Amino acid sequence: MISVIQDYLMANGIPSNISGFKYLTMAIKMYSPGKKFVSEIYKGVAEYYDSTPMRVERCIRHAISKSYCNLTNSEYIALARMLIDRKI
Repeated sequence: MISVIQDYLMANGIPSNISGFKYLTMAIKMYSPGKKFVSEIYKGVAEYYDSTPMRVERCIRHAISKSYCNLTNSEYIALARMLIDRKI
């Protein structure tokens, strides 16, 4: 699953050498409809990488901006997960 997510992100212009790439990969993996982003997903990603939810959110926002996408973090993560699940 991780390699499929990473391939999707790189195909959409997100460079793998920025922190947001690894945070976004984990956030997409952890996503399921109904989860609250700040309290569950960002917190889980932050704990996994020994970071803070605020830093995770900011780095993900930066990574998404590299893809020239005009979506919010939550919209991008939900859309990416839906498209990746269709591929698998």
